[in-house]
Amino acid sequence: MKNPGFQDLLNRMEALRLDQVIVERGQLLFRQGDPGDSLFLVKSGRLRVIHNLGLPNEQFVGEVGPGEPVGELALLWSSTRSATVVAVRFTVLARVSKATFDELTHRYPAEAMELMRIVAWRLKQSYEHPPKRSLPANVAVVPASGDVPLAAYCARLTESMPVGAGRCRVLTSSDVPPGIATIAEKAGVAAVKSRHHELARWLSEQADQSAMNILQTDAELTPWTQRCLHQADLVVILARAGSDPTPGPIEQALSQLSQPGALPRVDLVLLHDAPAPYRGTGAWLQSRKITRHYHVRLDSQEDRMRAGRLLTGTDLSLVLGGGGARGLGHIGVFRACQEVGLPIDRVVGVSLGSVIAGLIAQGLNWDEVAAAMRHSTIESGKLTQFTFPLISIDTGRRYFEQLDRLFGNTQIEDLPINYFCVSCSLSRARVLVHRTGGLAKWIGASSSVPGIAPPTVEAGELIVDGGVLNNLPIDLVRADGAGRVLAVDVSPEVDLQMDSGYSGRPGAFEIFWARFRARFGIGRATAVKYPNIISVLFRASILSSIPATEALRKHADLLIELPLGAFKFFDWVKITDIIEVGRREAMDKLPAFMSRTKESKSADTSSP
Repeated sequence: MKNPGFQDLLNRMEALRLDQVIVERGQLLFRQGDPGDSLFLVKSGRLRVIHNLGLPNEQFVGEVGPGEPVGELALLWSSTRSATVVAVRFTVLARVSKATFDELTHRYPAEAMELMRIVAWRLKQSYEHPPKRSLPANVAVVPASGDVPLAAYCARLTESMPVGAGRCRVLTSSDVPPGIATIAEKAGVAAVKSRHHELARWLSEQADQSAMNILQTDAELTPWTQRCLHQADLVVILARAGSDPTPGPIEQALSQLSQPGALPRVDLVLLHDAPAPYRGTGAWLQSRKITRHYHVRLDSQEDRMRAGRLLTGTDLSLVLGGGGARGLGHIGVFRACQEVGLPIDRVVGVSLGSVIAGLIAQGLNWDEVAAAMRHSTIESGKLTQFTFPLISIDTGRRYFEQLDRLFGNTQIEDLPINYFCVSCSLSRARVLVHRTGGLAKWIGASSSVPGIAPPTVEAGELIVDGGVLNNLPIDLVRADGAGRVLAVDVSPEVDLQMDSGYSGRPGAFEIFWARFRARFGIGRATAVKYPNIISVLFRASILSSIPATEALRKHADLLIELPLGAFKFFDWVKITDIIEVGRREAMDKLPAFMSRTKESKSADTSSP
């Protein structure tokens, strides 16, 4: 968010020889509630702004980087600090007291007005967009063991960066100037601290010169490796799949960076020698606090390109909502993405959207997904098996058998493309996100419409269709740090309407007789179309999530709403027509979307 006009003010402030402030990772610049007697200018490094740090309602507000002010609101309004600011890596700042700021605003009113515009723009962004972490400037790549091809991976990673991502380079211990390359073990505390500051300052300077620095650590826990961990915005653990998942000395040192609010994000990259299916990812995740993980074949350009997009915030997440057979339209959108060459880096789904997303996450092409769904919904016979309505009107047995056939014993964490699905706890009225565990099991839970199919029981909780509370989880994808979000909504805004001339309360005999006459052509066919119990139960199940979905729409980079109101909940036989609707709508919108994303990586990074 650097601004040329405000940069003039920064330069003039620099000429005043302002007090310099240095904060290490984890140190607080100021606390929420402190007096707002000064503002700070970030010269290098990065800060994180957190509201209610350490409390149950802790909230991430944003991040502040070089060339930006922090603490200006409290100074301008003569109030206390509204949030806590903590350093996420070694940061150098210039402190501007209230007296100095008052003098500057009188001498340079134009620059002061520029500052006010920045403040207003920040406030506007906070209302219109969810908080978003800045892209990492320093990425430390850590080997999980000595047999990891660390140098080869870092080199290929920089070669695989997306076009327009900016300069990216690899820094190793040999790149550090000789005067600050090592820290003498027998040196005094002051000397060691000074050398640490020199190395951190040098790394900050390198971060300012490149869009991203890949900090290639040593194979052991050396001073260079330690400094990389302290200076990293993102730590990538590089491991060979199938090797010992026990954390080594470097990772143990990383776990000690436990300062509240300042922990770097930690990703796990598992290197594979063969294509999917993959196994054993759960063992790597159990002993680590991983933000996200992804599988990479070192000789696969496609996998390396995906890793590059994830690092640079140009990745694309596909979010698929629920809607019964209407969800087959997701296949048409996926087909359009493949036809225009738009790669998918993460898939998320609810209800039937979780089924389609699970097939995509297995690495299938659109026609393979369509064939799998056609076989499961049509060629294998009816999915329904009605029963006494004690807990649901359908046993769910045939449906769950098809899920087992589609996904077997695949674990979510082993999928080659990152995936999660969403369900809902009826017991505690909360959304559940499934990132690990049995794929078939949790897709079954995510797509069990209450009243239609029996709930999944886990630890005593009744778990049902995620659409009950969140039928289009764009917010959850954004919270994961997604770069771009393409969401597909297959549930019409208005549904289950009857003839406008009809008034009353339909009874069972009335509905039965109307359908009987229509079925056998007895007399004049009635114009009234009555919805069936399946459609009513499904619509009722997602009713509460519709207002939330409306509010979340603006957080998607592209929202595709498929006009599928003419199709019914169980219209599986119309799969070809439904897919074509999805493809047609997507092809109308994707070219403009791709054009916009090429012009700008993100609207959030534009100057006010």
